[in-house]
Amino acid sequence: MSLVLELHEQARGLQKRIVLPESRDPRVVQAAARLAAQKLCRPVLIEEQGMGSVPSGVELLRPARDPRRERFAQVLFERRKHRGLTLEEARTRL
Repeated sequence: MSLVLELHEQARGLQKRIVLPESRDPRVVQAAARLAAQKLCRPVLIEEQGMGSVPSGVELLRPARDPRRERFAQVLFERRKHRGLTLEEARTRL
């Protein structure tokens, strides 16, 4: 068995979630569809304005509607406050 096939089999066994944030880029959406079709992982796209349709087998994360949004903003703020990021800016970036 080739190294690539062996790595694919390991990835299929792990079924990790992989978040792909550039969901407006058709190449990223195509890659997510391919990963889902090959069952190499559980791809997740982050919803963005202007993005196309979500391929079958790909999860869509909607940050604006996610109940964990405030917690995520707090974590981002804590990690970036040393660079001058405010809590309000963290909320906006999410």
